[in-house]
Amino acid sequence: MSGLGIVFAGQGSQFVGMGKELAAAESRVNAYFDRASEVSGRDIKRICFEGPEDELVQTDNAQLGIFVISAALYELVNERTPLNPAFLAGHSLGELTAYYVAGVLDFDSALKVVDKRGSLMRQAAVNQPGAMSAILGMDAAKIESVIAPIDGAVIANYNAPIQTVISGTKDGVFAAGEALSKAGAKRVVPLKVGGAFHTEQMAGAAEGLAAFIEGIDFHDARIPIVLNRTAQKETSAAALKANLPEQVKSPVRWTQSIQSISGEVTRITEFGPGKVLGALIKKIAPEIECDSMNSDVFLEKLEV
Repeated sequence: MSGLGIVFAGQGSQFVGMGKELAAAESRVNAYFDRASEVSGRDIKRICFEGPEDELVQTDNAQLGIFVISAALYELVNERTPLNPAFLAGHSLGELTAYYVAGVLDFDSALKVVDKRGSLMRQAAVNQPGAMSAILGMDAAKIESVIAPIDGAVIANYNAPIQTVISGTKDGVFAAGEALSKAGAKRVVPLKVGGAFHTEQMAGAAEGLAAFIEGIDFHDARIPIVLNRTAQKETSAAALKANLPEQVKSPVRWTQSIQSISGEVTRITEFGPGKVLGALIKKIAPEIECDSMNSDVFLEKLEV
């Protein structure tokens, strides 16, 4: 079995200018962006390369741009040095990049699903505004016990042993943050989002996504995918299709996902615009060598 795992970035890793230098160095990357623009009806290349930031951070734009860059980077690297990973995983949106790389969805289908997912999540946030906060310096079990009596706040992301994200109504997340600070949380950091992602407030988005993917062909995964929702590997086309709508309204069990494969690999490489996941993995499984393959790293390797 390969000693390598591959993970794909999620929303939050975007920044204005992402992918611009990569597309200049590798002209085929422009075609990926152009196709994303055709599918979405928005100029994704311009939004990623030039911004403005308030347009890029919109859920549907950020998700599509991150997907394109992550998928293109993986293909560029894999063509030069076949990677043969033991597993794939992705943080929230990144799970769809894993679907593409594993052959579950072709590129056009993946683009359409990513675009629809982002649009539905954005609309759900408009219909039912919410909030999210990162809780630092407190383990998840204690967070769960503190917020259990508070309406409108649940754990959305188990990012690392001492980094957890809560999500829910604005009042609920604020009250939970106050209670967690009093209970000893090192920091409570409100996130710049308008929706309660990965909670039941995304139920409408989940229903819309389920209807949208009914007519899309899914295939068995060529490489096992560790799912956010279950922290278990999956390859079945039917199970992977059923997972996508549920994933939108379920917690991202990132800590549990990495722990579940920690004995199987010696190295994990992150693909995406930044290096957020690499930092998290080092906190979850410090024995695993971890690196990030973003545009800057790829271009540096080309120059060597």
